[in-house]
Amino acid sequence: MKEQISILLIIGLLLLRFAAGWLPGLLNTDPSWLRVSDCVLSFLLIASLIYLNKDRLGSFNFDKLAIIILLFFIPLQTILLPLLVNSSSSILAFPHFLSWITILISVIVFLLVRKNIGTMPNITARNWKWALGGAVCGVTLSILIGILIRLVAPMEIPLPKFDYTLFLAFPYQLGFAAAYEEPLYRGFLWGELKRTTKWKTAWIILFQAIIFMLAHGVVFLAPPQYPAFLVIFLAGIVFGLLVFYSRSITASMTAHAFYNSFGLFTAYIINWQF
Repeated sequence: MKEQISILLIIGLLLLRFAAGWLPGLLNTDPSWLRVSDCVLSFLLIASLIYLNKDRLGSFNFDKLAIIILLFFIPLQTILLPLLVNSSSSILAFPHFLSWITILISVIVFLLVRKNIGTMPNITARNWKWALGGAVCGVTLSILIGILIRLVAPMEIPLPKFDYTLFLAFPYQLGFAAAYEEPLYRGFLWGELKRTTKWKTAWIILFQAIIFMLAHGVVFLAPPQYPAFLVIFLAGIVFGLLVFYSRSITASMTAHAFYNSFGLFTAYIINWQF
């Protein structure tokens, strides 16, 4: 019964990711209610999956550091929101009501699974090395893709204004895109595919990367001057390989967060303004 409920929750998470990725393009707008609903409901489903599978989180590529990052940085991103440009009015920004709900979910989950977290292997130098390795991979991937775009489809894109908020990009992305997507694609989806199918790891890596790509519907509905969907697919492959070799989504979360937050330098590469 527990396994069936877990599968249903994973399907619900996938539907949320597809809704968040496709509806803004289909509606030709980016409604704040959709972003907020996606964040809160996604965290609620991730929290439910963590609690439901608290005795076997390792089979979903979770280690102690990954859980700590999730439960700390998802609430932290609501606190960082008021400091980010055009984000202070969000109803998810602290101290609005939904930010307290997010913090409360995190605290409740921690209290419910703290004994299980305690029985997991301690955080070692290996965990930190893979977290750092993920960060290096994320930055490198961002730079390489910037160079590739420059060579394949020369274009100019607006450069973000350089101010203090750029230094908040990594902790924000670690509690936003990385925290919502890595537990799903490289965590729970990966683990269920491994449990319920006879697929080899290579097929699981390929499949999760395809689903990861397809969930970003905006790149299909409003394609830019370069094949953005292939960029997302490549990122999914890289994140998947990090999880395979590290056996943890910690590395893919740091890679994902650095990949997203390093966009300023990618923009400079594309515009060739060094």
